[in-house]
Amino acid sequence: MAQNGNNEKAKAGDLRAAAEKSTKKSRLILAIFISAVVLIVAFLIVLTNVIIPSNKYGSATRLYDSGSFEEALSVFKELNGYKDSEEYVARCETAINDRNYDRAIALLEEGRYDEALSAFKALNGYKDSVQQIKECEAIINEQRYNDALSLAEAGKYEEAISAFRELDGYGDSAEQIAKCEAAINEINYGDALSLAEAGKYEEAIAAFKALNGYKDSAEQAEKCELAIRDKRYDNAVSLAEAEKYDEAIAAFKALNGYKDSAEQIEKCYVGKYGEEKYGLVKNINVGDTYTFGSYEQDNDTSDGKEEIEWIVLEKDGMSLFLMSKYALDCRKYNETYSDHVTWEICTLREWLNDSFLTDAFSSDERELIEDSAVTAEANPAYGNTPPGNETVDKVFLLSAVDVSRYFKSNAERKCVPTEYAIERGAYTSTNNSLEGDATCWWWLRSPGDDSDSAASVRSGGSIIYYGNFVDSVFAVRPVIRIDLSKKQ
Repeated sequence: MAQNGNNEKAKAGDLRAAAEKSTKKSRLILAIFISAVVLIVAFLIVLTNVIIPSNKYGSATRLYDSGSFEEALSVFKELNGYKDSEEYVARCETAINDRNYDRAIALLEEGRYDEALSAFKALNGYKDSVQQIKECEAIINEQRYNDALSLAEAGKYEEAISAFRELDGYGDSAEQIAKCEAAINEINYGDALSLAEAGKYEEAIAAFKALNGYKDSAEQAEKCELAIRDKRYDNAVSLAEAEKYDEAIAAFKALNGYKDSAEQIEKCYVGKYGEEKYGLVKNINVGDTYTFGSYEQDNDTSDGKEEIEWIVLEKDGMSLFLMSKYALDCRKYNETYSDHVTWEICTLREWLNDSFLTDAFSSDERELIEDSAVTAEANPAYGNTPPGNETVDKVFLLSAVDVSRYFKSNAERKCVPTEYAIERGAYTSTNNSLEGDATCWWWLRSPGDDSDSAASVRSGGSIIYYGNFVDSVFAVRPVIRIDLSKKQ
């Protein structure tokens, strides 16, 4: 037992000795490692702060000495104050500016003024570069001014004007521009006169108007226009003398009253129809009252029908466009209500061109009534309402557009209904009258704000663009076109 105890103690001692030896070895290794790290860090510090800057500095000074100032400047700036690197930065910048200044001076002396100007501007005020800039600009402006003068002297006025304008008021460039413009105007004026003298009046007018009042260009343009009208007038006279009356009439009408063209038109009609026949309409004028046909009006059938009075809306030779002076009847636009009615399919159109036509006019009178192309115009205020298709009618109604064209005011559109129309239901208002007689509401052919309505005129003469339902009852004022040349 004692022997075993001694052995265990010996083993424990050996273990302690081994552990102490291992600890000493680890401490030695750690000390060596730390020393190495310190040496490395120290080396890096020396390398970064001494060796590398020193090498860069040496490289930069060599670049400077060789005249590579831009490269040297870049390296010196990277040294961030190492030794006298900041001093060298200033020296490099001065050397660069000196060299660039010398180059700018050389460009100036070589007459390369635009390049010299750019070079001096790049110096940002170095030395007397500001003054040199002014001198360059003065030389350049003078050179450009002389170039512009040369263009003007060569008659290249448009180019000269552009050149003078680029000078921005240098010298008397504004005055030179005015001279060039005057020269251009004088040339163009001469060209316009030549065109007029050659009888090319339309081209001459355009040329004179382009001169915008230069000299007497406005007066010359008027002379050309008179010459054109004289020429057209003479042509119309020649057509009339050749008995080409329709062409002559169209030519005289196109002159819009020039000279005695209105009288010449009358002479052409006399030549075309003969004195006697044209005498039927010779003294009839737009706005006059003309009697044609007959219809019950006084609501007394015992004394027969009364003659219909018409207002002359247009006169074209022996053709008269007429509208009844009074509202002759009172009817629905369409006999039944529908949400899709147009003039083309309404019952009022059918009645006018059937019953009314045969009742109001004799067979001989119906021969004089022309077929009229009736336009399907949109309502001016409600253009989206479908107006239907164009029709060909002998009897029809005015549209909302027509009634505004032929009657310029509410007062002119007022209409008195006949006694017969009143009996038939014509609505009158005591608030509105014409020469003491109450006026009525009357139909137009245009659609209203929707396809279930038609436009009309109030008793006060205003136009009801939105309209009234098509099965409403309003007065009727027919319109017809008659050709009295057919009258036997």
